[in-house]
Amino acid sequence: MTLKNFYNTDAKDRDVAVSSRIRLARNIEGYAFGKRLSNEKAAEITEKAKQIYTNTPAMSEEYEFLSMDDMSENDAAVFAEQHVISPEFAQSRMPRALLVKKDGTASVMVNEEDHLRIQTMTAGFELKQTYENADKLDDLFEGNVKYAFSENLGYITHCPTNLGTGLRASVMVHIPCLVATGAAGKFINAASKLGIAVRGLYGEGSEAEGCFFQLSNQITMGVSEGEAIEKLESVVSGIIDAERKTREAMIKNASVQLKDRVFRSYGILKYAYSMATKEFMQRISDVRLGIAAGLITDITLADVDYLIISTHPAAIQKTSSNILTAQERDVKRAELCRVAFGERRSEG
Repeated sequence: MTLKNFYNTDAKDRDVAVSSRIRLARNIEGYAFGKRLSNEKAAEITEKAKQIYTNTPAMSEEYEFLSMDDMSENDAAVFAEQHVISPEFAQSRMPRALLVKKDGTASVMVNEEDHLRIQTMTAGFELKQTYENADKLDDLFEGNVKYAFSENLGYITHCPTNLGTGLRASVMVHIPCLVATGAAGKFINAASKLGIAVRGLYGEGSEAEGCFFQLSNQITMGVSEGEAIEKLESVVSGIIDAERKTREAMIKNASVQLKDRVFRSYGILKYAYSMATKEFMQRISDVRLGIAAGLITDITLADVDYLIISTHPAAIQKTSSNILTAQERDVKRAELCRVAFGERRSEG
């Protein structure tokens, strides 16, 4: 599986919106949820999912079915870093499986918090298309199993906050100018009042590294999928507009400071020989800002977004046959940055 092509595609509003994601929580009627689900029953659900995959040409041709029990901890961590699975799913010990599209843009976690977590992803700001992709995948499963559903409550889920549509729509945004001017807090508070959750790079409980934030709907009952998506689209559109206006003001009124910030980070990424994850996220955020502002033209937003997932700890470890220390990963991360930024100096 590779996300390279995903990050190389043209995408709407990519200067601010990195990616759009839809997740649908579904459960199979007749099976317990969560910790009440026995390993034996969890294995049954996994087998049902495998049979659907095997007997559905649209799946078997485009997807891979992977047993998580046979997957190494590092490979599972790579999937989590790429947002294909949740960190909790990667660490679980319940019988579980992953159905993943070969280009990485769709996946189904079997026996995560719910029996099925159907997820699709697109680059940029494309929530409606992303939902259509998820809905088609959902239909393939619903044609083969009976979902737990109530006329009053909607789709029955393990967590009450997902009852109803079972839908979580989210957009990853990069808003360095709003953060720099202190305006990000105002927009986050306003979004929260409208029922939109704002979290860090890896969702609930994570920090907003490098000015990257996830915005997602909180309300799943009493609204349709379309209504939830439209509200999120409205909030994200406002944030995109505000980030662009703030960026324009910074270019006009603080040009020297902006250029210094951008090109200082550009130089460090291009020439450094060691780079910790936290510093990398700060520096790459500055460079991404520089590209959006038209200051940097020899590397693209797509290149930067792909570099981010390529330099996370598990992704770096996967390229080595030996177990790397944190310091060795920092050296490798810097090397990947030098290559990405076109620095080819002799290592002698």
